[in-house]
Amino acid sequence: MNDLAIQPDGTIRAGGGTQACGGGPGGCDSWNTIFRFSSEGTALVSLYGSWTVMYEVDAIAVQDDGKIIAVGASGDGRFALVRRRVGGALDKTFAADGIRFSRFNRNSGFVAGVALQANGRIVVAGRAEGAIHSKFALARYLA
Repeated sequence: MNDLAIQPDGTIRAGGGTQACGGGPGGCDSWNTIFRFSSEGTALVSLYGSWTVMYEVDAIAVQDDGKIIAVGASGDGRFALVRRRVGGALDKTFAADGIRFSRFNRNSGFVAGVALQANGRIVVAGRAEGAIHSKFALARYLA
């Protein structure tokens, strides 16, 4: 697990990734995952997403309305941001399908954290790899 957040009802959300390897010629399958625990720590149903959106959840935040923000690096080096409703479904009122990508250059991007501003905007920080140097990257999204 890479990060965690507490929902208004006390439910614990932890972001990370899972991998299943069958040992066959197909190799391993990876999923970005939002783990869910009760306020007492009992494991509840977790949410799994496709690795084509992001390899794993690097940072997570919960909005005041309980919606979950998960961010990580996508398979092609972009910042990936996913917003899910309280029940876990993608929030299609956010970026038309619940998923938003941002690219800072043609190379890899790495997410370090996510924060929510008082006005509801979502701020994601990380770094963008350059040909010679890495650079700080910051993106702000409308809620």
